[in-house]
Amino acid sequence: MKKKFIKFMEQMDTLEERIFGFILIVGTLVVIVSAFVTMMENLSLFATLLSFIIAGLFLFILYLNFVMKKKKLSRLLIAYVLNCIFMPVTFYSCGGIDSGMPLYMIAGIFMIIVILDGKERLICGIISVVVEVCAIGISYNSMDGHKAKTDLKTPLLPKLTLEARITDMVFSFLLVAVFMGFTTYLILNAYQKERIEKKKIYDQMMEMSRRDALTGLFNRRELYNFYENMKESDSKSNAKINTFYIAMMDIDFFKSVNDTYGHVMGDKVLIKLAKLLQDNCNDEDNEIVVRYGGEEFVMVFGADSDKAAFERIDNLRETVEKIKCSEHHDLSITISCGLSNKNENDDFEEALDRADELLYMAKNGGRNMVCNG
Repeated sequence: MKKKFIKFMEQMDTLEERIFGFILIVGTLVVIVSAFVTMMENLSLFATLLSFIIAGLFLFILYLNFVMKKKKLSRLLIAYVLNCIFMPVTFYSCGGIDSGMPLYMIAGIFMIIVILDGKERLICGIISVVVEVCAIGISYNSMDGHKAKTDLKTPLLPKLTLEARITDMVFSFLLVAVFMGFTTYLILNAYQKERIEKKKIYDQMMEMSRRDALTGLFNRRELYNFYENMKESDSKSNAKINTFYIAMMDIDFFKSVNDTYGHVMGDKVLIKLAKLLQDNCNDEDNEIVVRYGGEEFVMVFGADSDKAAFERIDNLRETVEKIKCSEHHDLSITISCGLSNKNENDDFEEALDRADELLYMAKNGGRNMVCNG
């Protein structure tokens, strides 16, 4: 039963629809129970019939909302008819201010806040509060011991015994507490799920904004974020940025790869190279590799010396040269690299520009080589 109910609620498109559907279902059950309680308390026949009429109203609105799809009409109908007609009349028929009906009135106002919005919520709320306050005032004016007592000799305002008053108050408290408690739980639970889902989507979008769609590597923007985060981290620890190296790499004759083998094959080459570079980048050592643009890649890494940095990138170049494509055995891939170092006195942009200049030196010097400086 619980699984069917959850499945039924999840079929609704929006959070507002789920809340309203929940209110209708739980409200119907509460009203039906309340009708039987009224009958057990041996109040007037009119009070008992009215309670069952309200239960019928909830059932009708359930049909109107879920079968006939008159969603806006359903909300307005239950808000106005229940709070401005049935609540005041039931208030009198069940014993007035001596009964537990004021609790139901509070639940009715609570329901307006939940199911309506904007001007509709404000207008309906004000009208309902005015009507119900007037009803309570008239009931209070007719109580025994009131100086200006108005003796309403009518079955609409029966006098309850002390036992009936306590019983009615207890049952009303329990039913309203269940209704408002479960409704509030649903709202908070749905809000929490929606917040988690939105955060998940936000995190996914943030991750997508940081990465290149084709290769999965970080993009150029993340390269600068990486450096800014590095500076911020060093600033907090009162340390200076240690020397690190920037390698800018470009696939040789990549245009001819696309022209000869097609852009699909060109994309596969980019993906293969990206995977190789990522496998040779150690995140734990605060290294990063990005797709800088087109067929250009940048790696930021640390090394003990200029010689060690050069050897690492040159070994990487040789590894790239050995890449083979199963679709085209004659296709060979090579890269040209520019390698610069950045110490604590250098500007990041300047170090990046030096790597770019050294890359062009490698290309002009015959390609498939590493130039450092």
